[in-house]
Amino acid sequence: MKKNTTLLLLLSICVFKICFGQEKDSLELKRFKKFLPYVIKGIQDEEQSNDNINEKTAGLFNKPWLINKLDIQEAKNIATSITSNKIVRIEKNHSGIWNLDILSSLNTSISKELTSASIDLLPNIFVEILDTEINDSSGNSVVDVGADEKNIKTNFNNRSLNITIPLNREYKNVNGTIDISINEFGEVFFKEFKKVDKNIKFNLGKIDQIELIKIEKNRAYLLLPSKLSEVEIIPTNKSDEIFSEKTRLTVPKTIYEFSKNKNLTDESIKSFVNDLSYADAYNNEQIVVIETNGVIENLYVFIKSDSKRLCKETMEIKL
Repeated sequence: MKKNTTLLLLLSICVFKICFGQEKDSLELKRFKKFLPYVIKGIQDEEQSNDNINEKTAGLFNKPWLINKLDIQEAKNIATSITSNKIVRIEKNHSGIWNLDILSSLNTSISKELTSASIDLLPNIFVEILDTEINDSSGNSVVDVGADEKNIKTNFNNRSLNITIPLNREYKNVNGTIDISINEFGEVFFKEFKKVDKNIKFNLGKIDQIELIKIEKNRAYLLLPSKLSEVEIIPTNKSDEIFSEKTRLTVPKTIYEFSKNKNLTDESIKSFVNDLSYADAYNNEQIVVIETNGVIENLYVFIKSDSKRLCKETMEIKL
């Protein structure tokens, strides 16, 4: 997808970084208001175009609610593969922060149980960091003392695991251990929709007041009661294949509805921004816009819950 998708991606990053930052104070609201006119104008400029649609896909959607539970031995095989088959690097990110980056790949040759087919069917599995103890050559901890569990990022995508740990500074040599666990969600609440569905209210487990507003060509519009990143939304084509490109824009309903008004001027936008309350920006209902590079035929909305720890393993770090 070209211009419009890039716009939605930039807006989603802007809203997530600024509107839903950890510091919810007057300074954060002031920063959000500073960028809000650009968000409003970006929503105004949303226009669907066939230029964005190429129908490229990335395989069938494996519905998490239909996947069999993983047994303990399979979980141990995954943990062994992750901890033994890794690349360790120290790199500086775009913000100038030094990180210990670990990339682990699942090696299907370590056991007959861990096959390529089984790896592709792990949507309910996630990896948790339990403990880290990483030191320099003098025995001092290299992990940034201000880095809590939210700063240590993990990304498990069925075939690989990426761990990013913020460091105090650049180091040439580090060694230590990282304790991980393989966890599985025991329950998935879901709702399935077709492209003709609209204005349907529904619940997902304990979360109520969710609404599918409409599906329109390569976009889907939903209403959430608040900012809920744990609600997953997957659009597919007629063959239930997922699209190769997808963006997700989440913006407060108050702001979204104002942005869709016609004949907005710089003055009216400025007045709206000045009058915006903290609750409007942070706590109220949210509009979610999903945009893909193909016409949406099916839409799946779901949330995973009831996580269970299957096994633990220690990863040795030496660089």
